[in-house]
Amino acid sequence: MSDAGRPLWRPLLVAFAVAVAASTGGAALTPIGPWYDALVKPPWQPPGWLFGPVWTTIYACVVT
Repeated sequence: MSDAGRPLWRPLLVAFAVAVAASTGGAALTPIGPWYDALVKPPWQPPGWLFGPVWTTIYACVVT
């Protein structure tokens, strides 16, 4: 049976929705409390707001 007639966007959309649901659920259910803020971090650690954009860029580069 050939997949030539099936659209490719459906499985990609499902995979994207599953990934978004899993990451959103993990972020909402993972408490990052005072224990993380109390860790001694190296001075070269980037700020927290930079984590999302940098990893999104890295993953986008991996995909291409």
